[in-house]
Parts: sequence; structure tokens; C-alpha cells
Amino acid sequence: MTLTARTKTIILSVIILLSLWSYSGRVMGQSPPNIKWKEIKTRHFEIIFPAEIEAEAQRVANLLEHFARCQKTTMESEYSSVHVVLINQSTDSNGFVNYVPLMSLWHSTPSAFSGMEWYKTLAVHEGRHIVQNRKLNIRSRLFLPGIFNHDSFHFEGTYERQKQSNTYTWSNNIFFPRGYIESDEKILDNYYRLAANYTFPVMNTNFSIWKIYYLKRINCNLFFDYGLTKDNQKTLIYRSVGVELPLESYLMTNKYIRISAGFRYSYCIDNYKSRFDFILSIN
Repeated sequence: MTLTARTKTIILSVIILLSLWSYSGRVMGQSPPNIKWKEIKTRHFEIIFPAEIEAEAQRVANLLEHFARCQKTTMESEYSSVHVVLINQSTDSNGFVNYVPLMSLWHSTPSAFSGMEWYKTLAVHEGRHIVQNRKLNIRSRLFLPGIFNHDSFHFEGTYERQKQSNTYTWSNNIFFPRGYIESDEKILDNYYRLAANYTFPVMNTNFSIWKIYYLKRINCNLFFDYGLTKDNQKTLIYRSVGVELPLESYLMTNKYIRISAGFRYSYCIDNYKSRFDFILSIN
């Protein structure tokens, strides 16, 4: 029986959803159903634990609150009722942080490779991961067919939040509007970016050099970028338009590694500057 592409997509989606559901529920599944669970609430955390390790849970609560103050000092990040689940019915020596919902899972069995007391190690390490997860960016993409055959629209919206006055600042995972140099511009606490692209082929070449280099196609991409960054005091806007001319090519006979190299011209609307760049991507 031959499955259609739509059927394969549905099956794959179901497998992924079941895997995520299994992962999120596996911790409670490792514990016997007769365990009595208790909870300790602090200013920033909710510690969920089996009743027989209440003394350990109280120590965990104290450690988390202590290191939360350190995290706030270095990264200016606030916690808000983060769930931490302690598991003592497992031989695993590890801790995890789930993205959605945001919660941390700790196994009480200490690791033989930890240089510190086990709960202190988890409070530092997993507490840092909780802060990192609160600083993740959001990215959404939309592809649509173009006006003619082989043309396409590509839209991308992104958002990132990060305190820029931190003692320690994470690198930005969102590209700046094309044409602007990020190191010369100002990024505030909240950063939004919208990119609109229209891509179409200019010429199919099928040109080769000694069967080493194959130039398949010359493409053109017209783009408009809109970036907005703001905090409680001000808002900055960065807009640009331009054109990219990438050459789609392959090395040797390996058609699974596509090389796109070419040039980009960008005009920055808000500072009236033009910029030429060499672009390269390998897929």
C-alpha cells in the first residue's frame, strides 16, 4: 500500500504528539500510584515531592530561593511560580527543564560525577536553564506560491525579549534587518522583526566545470525587512528593502548539499544608507 504525502504528514504529526505527551508524563509514570505527594510554595517556586522526602524538599526550596536572587542579580530575570518536581523512585541522576509547561524535574539519586552537593548542583544548573528558557525567542514562518510558476512568497515574524542592561547578555538569535550592522545599532529589551521575501528564478543554467562544480540556477529575491525594538522609555524602528542574487549550485555530483552564494544590495530606509554584502548558505 502506497501512502500519500498528506497521510504520511498526519502519521508523523501523531507520532510527534504522542512522543511529547509520553515525555511530559513519564516522570509521574515512574512513581508508584500510592505515593502521597506534597507541596511547598515559596515566592518563586512550587516544590512538588513525595511526603517521605519532605526534609530534602525544604532544603531544595531554600536553595532555589537563594540562587534565584543570584540569577536576578546577574541576569535581571524574575521567576513566577515555577514548578519543581522531585522524584525519588528512580536510579537516574539528572534534572530536566520542560519548555511547555515550564517546569523542572529533579531525580534525587546523586551523580557520581558531581563536584558539589547534589541538590546544590541542580539548583545552580537547572535554575540557570529555567532563566534561559524564559529568554527563548518566538519564530513563525509562512510560505505561499508566487504570481508565476516556480515563484514564492516567504514571510517570517520573530520576537525576542531580553534585558539589555544585564551583566551577562545572551547572543541574539534573531537576525537584524538586512543592511543594518547590529553592532552599530541599538537593541532594547523587546525586539520584533518581520521579513517579506519574493523569490523567483532568473535563469536555469545547468552549467558545469570539469564535473566538479555545477551551477544549476540563478535566483532573485526581493525583500522588505521591518524591525522594531522598544523598552519602557523609547521605541526604535529599522526598515530596509533590497535584492539578493544567489547562485544555486552543487559540488561534485552531490546534489544533497546545495550551495547558495551571491550578492545582496540593501537600502536602509531609516538611516539612508546603502550596503552590498556577499551571501553564502550551505544546505
